[in-house]
Amino acid sequence: MFVIARLGTTNSREVIIEIATIILVVMLFSTSCVQTAVPSPTLLTRTPTNIASSTTIATSPTGRYSAVQEAGDSKSCNATGRAVHIVDTHTMNTVQDFPGATFAQWLSDNTAEIRTVGCEQGQSYSVNVETGARHELGALGNRYLSPDGLAFAEYSRSYVGLGGEFWLYDVARQIVIRPRGTQRRYDTLCWTPTSSHLIYTLQVMSDTTSSNVIIGPRQIWIVDKQGGEERLLLGDSGRNYFITSGSPEQWRCVWENDWIQVQETPYIVVVAPMEPLEKDWDALACPIYGRNCEASQPLGLNWRTGELARWEGVPSK
Repeated sequence: MFVIARLGTTNSREVIIEIATIILVVMLFSTSCVQTAVPSPTLLTRTPTNIASSTTIATSPTGRYSAVQEAGDSKSCNATGRAVHIVDTHTMNTVQDFPGATFAQWLSDNTAEIRTVGCEQGQSYSVNVETGARHELGALGNRYLSPDGLAFAEYSRSYVGLGGEFWLYDVARQIVIRPRGTQRRYDTLCWTPTSSHLIYTLQVMSDTTSSNVIIGPRQIWIVDKQGGEERLLLGDSGRNYFITSGSPEQWRCVWENDWIQVQETPYIVVVAPMEPLEKDWDALACPIYGRNCEASQPLGLNWRTGELARWEGVPSK
C-alpha cells in the first residue's frame, strides 16, 4: 500500500529508488534470520585432547552410536595420546572413553571391538558401549574373515620363538572360541566354503631336558564354529601334512568344492631351540613352513569325511 500511495505523488525515479531500498532491507533481514537459526554443530561434550586428529570412523548398525578415533602420536608405539570415544548420536554426548585404544569394528549396535596396541603385541576386546563391560578376545595378528562375513579368526605368532596361536569370534552369537591345547604351534587357517568350520594345522612342541623342544609331525585339525568342537582331520606319526596356502602372511587356501589341497612330506624328528636364532632357521624351513621339503606331493582332503585322494583325482563337481 505504501508503494501504491507513493506512485500517485512522486515521480517514478524516486519510487524505484524506494522500492530497491525496501527489497535490500528485506534481504538483509532474511539472511540474518537464517544464520542465527542454525546452531553450530557440536560432536562431543568432552572434547578430545587432540581434536584436530579426531575422526568419526564408524557408526553402529542402527546409527545410535558413533566411534571417534583420536590418533595421538603416530611415532609412538605405546599409544601416547591415542583414544577411542563412543558418542551417542541422539544426545551428542560421549558415553564411553577408551584411552590408549584403537577402534576395530562394530560387532552389534551396542558392542564394539576395541584394540589396545603396545610396543610388541596388542590385545582385542569386545566392549558393551552402554555398560562399559569389557571381555578379552585375544592377541592381535592377521585376520581371516569367513566367506559369509559372520565370523572371523585372528592368528598371531609369538614375538620370538616357535609359538603360533589363534582365536575365533562368531559375530552373530557374540562368542569367542579358543583352541584348548597347550605347547602347540597353530598355523594356516582356512575357512570352509560353508563358513561353518575352520581348518588349521597343529604341531605339538614337546619339551626336552634343556631349552630345546621336539617339533612333532604336522597335523590338520578342524573346529566347528557353532559348538567349538575340535577334531583331528588328518594325521600320521610318520608324515607331515601342510595346507597349500601360498604366502604365510596372507594364506590363500586352494579349494575344489569340499576338497582342500594339502601337501604330504615325510616326518623327520627335529630338535630346535624354543627361541631359534637366525642360524637355526634354515633347518626349520620344512618342518615349520613347509618349504624345501623332500618328496612333497599334493593331495586332496575332504573336510566333511576326512577322505584323502590324489589332487588330480579330486571330483570337480
